[in-house]
Amino acid sequence: MHGVPFGLATGNLLVAVALTLLPGAIGFYLGWVNEKQCGGSILPSWLLHGITNVVVSCMTL
Repeated sequence: MHGVPFGLATGNLLVAVALTLLPGAIGFYLGWVNEKQCGGSILPSWLLHGITNVVVSCMTL
């Protein structure tokens, strides 16, 4: 869901690939953290995703 919209908006295949693989790898890692380190709770990755969204939004102002 990250790579396709931004790839289409920029018309750049490299952007589409990077914005598909990087969030996918981070999501895979956070899924592992949720299951193995936090007893199946989605709270850590939910908080990290929210904090990241807030920081990036503030940076774009």
